[in-house]
Amino acid sequence: MCLVVYLASSMELSQLAWDEHHPSIHLTDLSEGEDVIRKKFSLEHVYSLGSHQGCGCGFIKEGASDGIEKVQIQKDYDALGYLISAGVLKGFKYQIYTCWDGDQWKKHEDSKGLKLSEIIFPEFEFREKVLFEIT
Repeated sequence: MCLVVYLASSMELSQLAWDEHHPSIHLTDLSEGEDVIRKKFSLEHVYSLGSHQGCGCGFIKEGASDGIEKVQIQKDYDALGYLISAGVLKGFKYQIYTCWDGDQWKKHEDSKGLKLSEIIFPEFEFREKVLFEIT
């Protein structure tokens, strides 16, 4: 089972295609089975956000024992921060939600405010079933 990560925005975002030769974050429209996730967000544009592993599992820091893997995970968080930084500075709003694949229909457990700068802290890690409001 994979972790799935969703990014919602008050503005339409350009998609980032998955590139298996240069794995990094990628941003795509929701698939047909993922439409249920839209109800979790108050923002109009909702996307599926993948990591260097192809799914959201590349955002899991806990248990990453390999130094190279830890560096790549942090690069994904850094790339996400970069992706939304210009929009945050212009006043656009973002929300992020993560859960295990298959749990999209379950109620989220918590909502938290998150500063853009916190996303790139090495100590920060997304938690499942928490709706993060980026400020």
